[in-house]
Amino acid sequence: PMDDPPHFPGYRLVRELGGGSMFAVYEAVDLDDGRRVAVKCPRPRFAADPSALILLRREARAGRLVLHPRVVRVLRTHVMAEPAFV
Repeated sequence: PMDDPPHFPGYRLVRELGGGSMFAVYEAVDLDDGRRVAVKCPRPRFAADPSALILLRREARAGRLVLHPRVVRVLRTHVMAEPAFV
């Protein structure tokens, strides 16, 4: 089990998949339809950092515009309030 995992409305986190110094990516289950998804969010020390939120918003916007079989599809964004995630 994960130590003190973040909470995202509508999702149950399964495990951390990876990430970098600023963001983490988790495997999660969408509670509406049971689908397995990836959730990306700022790491705790960057959760209120304006530059991290700007990057996440840009990534979410770009992800919604790209439809390609080799690119992850953005299903939902929550980037205007905490907890911010894509």
